[in-house]
Amino acid sequence: MIKTKLSQKILLLFLGTFAALVFLEVVLRLGGYAFILRQDFGNKVRFSGDEFRILCIGESTTALGEDNSYPAQLEKILQAELPGITVKVVNKGLVSKNTKDILDELGSNLDKYRPQLVIAMLGINDPPSGMGGTSNKSKVFENILMKSRVLKLFRMISLHLANRIKEIKHVPETASVSSTDASVKTGRIDPIPGLEGYSRNYKQAAKQLAYYRRLYLYLYNKYREAKEDGEKKNISVKIEKVKKAQAIYLVVMAVEYRGKGSYEKAIPYLRAALELDPRNYGAYVEMGKCLKENKQYKQAANFFFQSIPMADNHSIALLQLAYIFDEMNYAEGLADISKRALSHDYYSISLYQELGELLIKNRLYESAKSIYLKLTEKSPKDFTPYQKLSEIYRRINDYKKAEEFASKAEVFKANRTEYHLDTVNNYKKIINEILGRGMKLIIMQYPLRGIEELKEALVLSDKKSSLYFLENADTFRKALAAGEYSRYFSDSFAGDFGHCTRFGNQLISKNAADLILKEGLQYFK
Repeated sequence: MIKTKLSQKILLLFLGTFAALVFLEVVLRLGGYAFILRQDFGNKVRFSGDEFRILCIGESTTALGEDNSYPAQLEKILQAELPGITVKVVNKGLVSKNTKDILDELGSNLDKYRPQLVIAMLGINDPPSGMGGTSNKSKVFENILMKSRVLKLFRMISLHLANRIKEIKHVPETASVSSTDASVKTGRIDPIPGLEGYSRNYKQAAKQLAYYRRLYLYLYNKYREAKEDGEKKNISVKIEKVKKAQAIYLVVMAVEYRGKGSYEKAIPYLRAALELDPRNYGAYVEMGKCLKENKQYKQAANFFFQSIPMADNHSIALLQLAYIFDEMNYAEGLADISKRALSHDYYSISLYQELGELLIKNRLYESAKSIYLKLTEKSPKDFTPYQKLSEIYRRINDYKKAEEFASKAEVFKANRTEYHLDTVNNYKKIINEILGRGMKLIIMQYPLRGIEELKEALVLSDKKSSLYFLENADTFRKALAAGEYSRYFSDSFAGDFGHCTRFGNQLISKNAADLILKEGLQYFK
């Protein structure tokens, strides 16, 4: 028998791994080509010349989602708002592409679709600003790395896992629940998920709710038939778990109906959830939201206050209370929320950001100072809290302190490394190409990213008559402060955000539609 040397084994392992990676790269690229063919077929349209045509360019954050993508939802919104105008929104997002790839295809796309308006959301697949050198060899190697589908896949997976690990430290672990008849007969109960696990899948929640109702009846009958006290006790424990599971899925159903504005359908689900599990944090919060959105502020505040002892991380309830006190002009209540927020190290940065804005709005400057100082600890590289502190000190006429914090903000601003030089150059060429053809352009920023930083990097202003800027950060921060991350993002590939779900894309498409209608861009021909 021939023995294989260790060096040969290592070589075979290396070659096998390399071959597998090459095969995966080929599969991913073929999948990309198939996606483009399908996308082109969906975009195929005969133009009469009278329609309002919008071209959306970007990467997978634009391309993915089909009918749930932001371009598809934007078309539906605009068509509903503009019944006398035919609207066509073309989705030319390119999966796993960078700004250079988008620039290369821009001319042919503009010729092919002849849009009056272009919406661009670009740059997330480009290298970070600190990457790469000046030599041609390093440029070539950098380009190879950045174009590798396998490396992008691994990067997305690693970022997603890192974010999930961070979330797991702050939220209960979720798990799927089997709905087979066999599990009902055995009375088996899988680990019960938290609300965030199903907050964007109400159809699945409805199935699980039906399963747990059947399981409850089965266990109830088993309890009545049981003879021994020990057996009855074991069944009682299972029944309590089943009741809690039912409550969670009832809340998920209520979330869906509240999102549609159907409060008359949402509230009965929440009442049923509280009957089953009187300590269900999500049920109290959702009931509070229903009442708040109907301007029943005192009743809503009562539910939010009741929810606080039921969860270690009750930042959602605190922020909702802050919104209510702001609506009621109740400064003392806002100050109390500020003290509560400072006494606990909450995971949600959105809580501190939104609360700080509300405190400044209500001239509670001392409380606002404490909140923004807390933010400098939680986000030490972010210049925004220092800018806000500078603003506060100017308002109270302490100009020396104002200048001190303004200087700190400038230092952090100057040290930012967000945009690679290639990103800036490609973006400028894209802008010049579009505006040079007499078309209008909306530069849209990703969720949770600031538009001002991008404008500064591109050395642009909003004074150009055909150029518009759109930021989504505030909308998403408010949404995340009031709901779960998984409702708006399906992953976290970018670190602070990910690919949007239907609900996340709804926020983007609504913002874009509002800007288009406000500026009257639909009348530009």
